[in-house]
Amino acid sequence: GRATYVLSEIGSPAVGPLIEVLRDQNVTVQGASIYILGEIGEPAVKPLHALLDDENAYVRELARLCLEKMSK
Repeated sequence: GRATYVLSEIGSPAVGPLIEVLRDQNVTVQGASIYILGEIGEPAVKPLHALLDDENAYVRELARLCLEKMSK
């Protein structure tokens, strides 16, 4: 939606707050945050890569998918 577009357009400055949102226990919120990180692109590669070691399998898989998409 509109929020996704706006946050992805903000780019690098949005990465930190989106990483903080991942602490939310709501999987929908986590998924949206990871998706937006993937849309931001290059500035989010390092934080997404760090999520590959997250304790939550859902977070790990979404991060992997976003990184895979970005590498194509």
